Amino acid sequence: MRRSQFQRILREVRAETLAQMARDGYYSVGPHLRHDPPIPYDVNCGGCEDFAMAVLSRLEQATGLAPGTLLRVSALPDGSEVEMFWLEELEELAEVDPPNHCILRFDGRFYDAERPEGCARVTELPIFTGRSRELALAEWALQESALGVAG
Repeated sequence: MRRSQFQRILREVRAETLAQMARDGYYSVGPHLRHDPPIPYDVNCGGCEDFAMAVLSRLEQATGLAPGTLLRVSALPDGSEVEMFWLEELEELAEVDPPNHCILRFDGRFYDAERPEGCARVTELPIFTGRSRELALAEWALQESALGVAG
């Protein structure tokens, strides 16, 4: 699977996840159910594992693998590999106290709902910046306007 195909699947799953959160309400920062439009930051604040599992499920569908295959085996039929794991499982983060976050690794890059284009280093994921939802919202609005998407 080419990186562009993987990234397209991540974007599709992200859009579907955001739409479901908008319909059902969601929890992000704080204890209250939110009903304002969600952003990828909100997916990463409690929905990261569900998001990663939904991406794996979509990859299984796209490649003809049986459901649940990618939870046991990381190889896709073409030989490329995808892994889902928690940051605390990474040896390169053993010296730090990483955030509690589930991510994907494909083709040597790290991915989550906020970075469907991936990052070369796991510490480049936005979850490591400690930024607020307000800043994430401003960044999301800029990205959407740059793409010409209402948002």
